[in-house]
Amino acid sequence: MRRIVLNRRRLAAGAAILTAVFAAAAAFRQWVLPYCVPLPEEELARRIPARRFFDRAGRLLHSRPGFDYEWRFPVRLDALPAHLVEITLAVEDRNFHRHDGVDLAASARAFWQLLKHGRIVSGSSTVTMQLMNLADRRPRSWFNKLCQMELARGWEKKHSKREILEAYFNYLPYGGKLYGVEAAARYYFGRSASELNFAECTLLAGIPQRPNRFRPDRHPEAARRRQKTVLEMLVRRKLLTAGEAGRIYAEEPLRYRDFSLPLWRRAADPQFFELAERSAEAPLPERVTVTLDPELQHAALALLKRSVALHPSVHDGALAVLENRTGKVRALVGTLDFGALPAGQVNAAVAYRSPGSALKPFLFGEAVEGGMLAGDTVLDDSPLLYGGYRPGNFDGTFRGRVSAETALAESLNTPAVRLLRSLGTERVKRTLSRFGLWRPGAPAPDKLGLSLALGSLDVTLLDLANAYRAITSGGIYRPFLLLEDAAAPAGTAVWSAGSCEMLASMLRSRALPEAGGLPVAWKTGTSNGNRDAWCIAFTPEWTVGVWFGNKDGTPSPDLVGGPLAAPAAGAMMRTLYRNAPPPEWPEAHREITALCRRSGLRPGMFCGETFPGAVVRGIPLQSCRDCRREANAKAPKPTAVVTPAPGTYRAEAGGGVRFRLDSTPAEVHFYLDNRYQGKIAAGSDLMLAPGTHRLLFWGGDGYRAASMEIRVLPPRNAERKKAPEPSGPGAGTADPVT
Repeated sequence: MRRIVLNRRRLAAGAAILTAVFAAAAAFRQWVLPYCVPLPEEELARRIPARRFFDRAGRLLHSRPGFDYEWRFPVRLDALPAHLVEITLAVEDRNFHRHDGVDLAASARAFWQLLKHGRIVSGSSTVTMQLMNLADRRPRSWFNKLCQMELARGWEKKHSKREILEAYFNYLPYGGKLYGVEAAARYYFGRSASELNFAECTLLAGIPQRPNRFRPDRHPEAARRRQKTVLEMLVRRKLLTAGEAGRIYAEEPLRYRDFSLPLWRRAADPQFFELAERSAEAPLPERVTVTLDPELQHAALALLKRSVALHPSVHDGALAVLENRTGKVRALVGTLDFGALPAGQVNAAVAYRSPGSALKPFLFGEAVEGGMLAGDTVLDDSPLLYGGYRPGNFDGTFRGRVSAETALAESLNTPAVRLLRSLGTERVKRTLSRFGLWRPGAPAPDKLGLSLALGSLDVTLLDLANAYRAITSGGIYRPFLLLEDAAAPAGTAVWSAGSCEMLASMLRSRALPEAGGLPVAWKTGTSNGNRDAWCIAFTPEWTVGVWFGNKDGTPSPDLVGGPLAAPAAGAMMRTLYRNAPPPEWPEAHREITALCRRSGLRPGMFCGETFPGAVVRGIPLQSCRDCRREANAKAPKPTAVVTPAPGTYRAEAGGGVRFRLDSTPAEVHFYLDNRYQGKIAAGSDLMLAPGTHRLLFWGGDGYRAASMEIRVLPPRNAERKKAPEPSGPGAGTADPVT
């Protein structure tokens, strides 16, 4: 009896222990395990959606697939038809709002049916479990199914039912590369999910079970059978009557789009859209409005192709059109054939290349801003040598003294190099940096040296065109924009409006080829070795940048900015103004004043003839130094006499005082006591008798005379024979008496 009681106690204790273990395990699974399972949030986050790009008129320009070439367009849950959500939950997870991620009743039912029939009759995956399967794909197994269940429970602990349902509708597969109900609605019916009727919702709700088997574009009969099954399930769930289901199936239309026509418009050259995405400072929505004007883009590409066709040794070109007021890029061609090998996908508009003389306006503009020159200021175009650097002009000739306007317009090299030397490379670096042209990692200014004036700093076409645009904005630099709805960026004031007006005036002194006489400011550039040909042209409204070259760097004699790039820029300007003339150039910050005829600077006291010239109001122009130097050069030089020096001297015994002449020039005309004594040479001896004498030395033409007075006292012996009188020491020497 005692043994029976003992056994019962042991059994009770064991049962209690097992109960506690199971309770602890259940509590651990319910409250601890869901928080320990690593959730696949990063996997879902990296599946970026597809994106569509529109112009400002609302025209679709380009569609880009998302992660793994998926067509998925996110949509908010409240934007979906209520009946679509209701139908999908009725088909996929009718207990969605009552379970914690795992439907135990559905799991038990599915397991019983598996045992009874020996095959899977119905599934037990909830909406959350399906979402986890989409994010964390694993081979089908019992263990992986258990892992999926715990992932679902963990996900439900962290996310609301609304968030889960919205993610589910955005990641569901609908056949092929279609993911999410919005992409499916657009592809199959050509409309947004919010515009679907009830019949179309029932068809879409049935596709995710076997997406490729039930897609209506390839298997319309199977899709219709699946739709009928969905309607029957709705009848069983008492969401529809049998009559309503029959009417919907028989009468409500399925408004399929024409599957023979492509739906996702893909641009032949997607480079602009890729650049626009990279320029965004925040995540972009599915629908993006870009600054691109398709008509201008088409005209720019056609223009480049025509130009290249005329030059067999030139294979590539790029063109940018910027709207000056807003900084929006209205056209950007970076390649002539995106599909060409080997470099068709290289965007030449943002590739770093040598701009040649196209950098010179920034040197001249900085000099104008500093009051160093105006358009009429005279510069020196003559041979020069700095160390081992000997720059020359493109045509091998020198013009001598030319105006700054001519030096810039004709792209003369030696005036630009002299100007850079006066400004200093560090100052020019600061200026170019403020205009967005000195990129991080560029060589130090002292390494580039004076060649910086001729374009040794590599820049991109888009950056260079945008820097020129700042000239039209009163010297205020702002980054360019590729997104139509982007906020206007803050500006950096680099130059005054008056300096920009002066620079623009200098750059429009010559007519731009092929521009039809339009008043356009422009500058060309040719890189060393004829590898790049540039032209940047601008009006108050538009800036156009053109580049020609070969992406592999192959040189060509045709790659010269003037003959090749300038006509293309002019033709593009003519396209921009085909319907209206350009506005007048601003002149409010310039004024006319008298300038020195010789230097083109503010006249000084030595200047003679002047002329009226334009200067920047508020920036004092440097005064003329040429006329001062010339006046000093023409003025007589002084005749310099070191010895004799004026003063009082004691005569030698029995005579006077002997001096040795030390003068410049080495031979002088000598006058003693107003009598000409003839020419004497440096090193000659001069003997002066006691008394007071006036000496005059003249170096001849071009020299001023030097005069002095010397007093020679008698020797001391002679003084003793006379009545005593005071006298200084040093008698009989040529030393002065002190």
